Amino acid sequence: MGMPARRLLRFAPLVAVAGLLLYEVASLPPREPRYGGKPLHYWLPRIHNERLPTGEQDKTRAAILCIGTNNLPLLLEWFREEEPPDAEPAYYKAINWLLSRQRLTRFRLEATYRWSRPSMAYAVFTWYPEVAEIAIPQFIAMLNDKELLTKGKAGMVLGNIGKPAIPALLTALSQTNDTARAIAAYHLGEIGTNAIHVRPNLEAMLSDKTIFVRLNAAGAVGKLGGDPEIIVPVLLQCFHEGDDGTRSYALDFLSKLKERAKSAVPDLIYSLAAATNSNDHYSVLGALREIDSEQAAKFEPPRPVSTSEPPPEESAANPGQLIAPGQP
Repeated sequence: MGMPARRLLRFAPLVAVAGLLLYEVASLPPREPRYGGKPLHYWLPRIHNERLPTGEQDKTRAAILCIGTNNLPLLLEWFREEEPPDAEPAYYKAINWLLSRQRLTRFRLEATYRWSRPSMAYAVFTWYPEVAEIAIPQFIAMLNDKELLTKGKAGMVLGNIGKPAIPALLTALSQTNDTARAIAAYHLGEIGTNAIHVRPNLEAMLSDKTIFVRLNAAGAVGKLGGDPEIIVPVLLQCFHEGDDGTRSYALDFLSKLKERAKSAVPDLIYSLAAATNSNDHYSVLGALREIDSEQAAKFEPPRPVSTSEPPPEESAANPGQLIAPGQP
C-alpha cells in the first residue's frame, strides 16, 4: 500500500466521526422560534400577566403573532406531537439527591412548569385565533387524524376561530369519519349566534347513522335556539340507547335546555322509577331539577329529622314554673 493511501487511512476514523456528528446535528429538532432574541416559551407566560405595562403587553402580542405567522409549518408539526411525560430535569434530580444526603436543611428544588412543544403550539393557536385562521384547512384535515387527542384539539381550535371557520366546519359535516362529523357539529354549536344560519344543516344531522353524531348535533341545535320539540326526542333516544358516557352527555344537554325541555319530564320521571343504581337515579334527578324543579322536589330524598328534644314549655301563668305531666 502506497504512502498516500496510508495517510488517507489515518484520517478515516476522523472522517467517520465528523460524518456521524453532522448526521446527529442534522437530525436535531428545529430550534425554538424567537422574537427579539427571546424564545417562544419566554413570551407565552406574559400573555395573561395583567401586571405588565400596556407597552409590554402590546410587545408580547406582537412577538407571538410574528412567531406564529412566520413559523406556521413548525407549529403545526408540534401541535400534532404527543405530549411528553412530566419529568424533572437531570440537574434537579442531582441537586435534590445531594440535598437528601445532608441534615442541615430540608430544602428541596421544586419542579417548575416546562412548556412542551405541543403545549406551546396549542397555546399560540387557541390564544391567537388570527394565527390559527391561516391554517383552517390543516385543522380540518386533522379531524380525520388517527389520534383522538389531535382530533379533539383541532376541533377546539376551529371552534375558537369562530365565524371564519364556519364554512370549513360545514364541509366537515359531510365527511365519512364519524368523529369528524361529531366534532364539527359540536363546535358549530359552540360558535353561537354567528352560526345560527347553519341550524338547518345541523338539524339534518339529527338522523345520522351514528349515535354520538346525533347527540352532538342535537346539543348544537339546542345551543343555537332550535325547536325543543325536534331535539328533545333525539336526546332522550340517545339517553336510552347509549353507553354511560352518552347517557351523561344527553342528560347534560337536556339540563342546559332547562324549561324548554319540559316535554322530557314524563320520560325522566319514568327513568327515575326504573333506575337500578344510585348513580343513574341522581343523574336523572339532577337533570329534572334543571327542567322542572317542582316535579324534582317530589323525588328528593327526605331530610334527616333531628332527634334532639325541644325545650320544655313554660307555664303561661307562671313562666318560671314547669308543667308536670297531668298537671292542668
